[in-house]
Amino acid sequence: MRSGRVVKIRAGAGRGFSLIELLVVVVVIGLLIAILLPVLALARESGKQVKCLAHVRTIGQGFQAGLAERNGVFPHSILGPSIPSNPPIWSDILDAVFPVTPNLKWTGTDSFGACPSVQQRYANLSYQTLSDWGYAYNVWWKDGGVPGVVNPSKVAPEFFNQDKLVEAVLRPSDYPLFLDPAVIPDGATGYHQGNVEAPNWSAKWASPALGTGQHHSGVTSNAAFADGSARGVTRAQIMADAATTQPYRFPFFAND
Repeated sequence: MRSGRVVKIRAGAGRGFSLIELLVVVVVIGLLIAILLPVLALARESGKQVKCLAHVRTIGQGFQAGLAERNGVFPHSILGPSIPSNPPIWSDILDAVFPVTPNLKWTGTDSFGACPSVQQRYANLSYQTLSDWGYAYNVWWKDGGVPGVVNPSKVAPEFFNQDKLVEAVLRPSDYPLFLDPAVIPDGATGYHQGNVEAPNWSAKWASPALGTGQHHSGVTSNAAFADGSARGVTRAQIMADAATTQPYRFPFFAND
């Protein structure tokens, strides 16, 4: 026999969320996303920095192997003084050491020949005068004597490393061979240009927004050195006063 008891339900039980409660949840989720996105971006960039460091170390060590086959003599460069015999430049040595390298011009190809941060940031990117190598090659040897110079043909040959002996490098662990390049808009919308030789004192590369390369995590560039090592270097080590026509600190690239 049923007791006839009536079960009373409290008013409001089982109701949905109020509008204010939903707004609070949305705001909290938005704050969490705002906090996490920069952290995730930094983690991705840190991964690219490690990959870039491996790339530039591979290129530096391969370049040194190529130098050994030419009696340890530094090759010529685009910025350096030219001579009538038109000898091979540094990129020719890399081409010989790494015979299969993808063309980087406007392809977005992910290649060990260039910084992954630069490649992924600019879909339409060409590297100045070269298409297979995207890291900047150090052409410098001796510091001094170039203030205000824009035309490299006016710089004496002794300031360049071409035709110098590798064994004459005084501090191999501090003498850079390759590093992340500077990147600038090339005049066409959406297209950019990467400089493949440094230090380049041409006025168009002098900008406070440039630096050398894409400064991983906003702090460093990667560089390969003459002792076979590679490491991150700070913007302050590489860059001079941005107000000058020479964006680089030449002593960083010099052998003296």
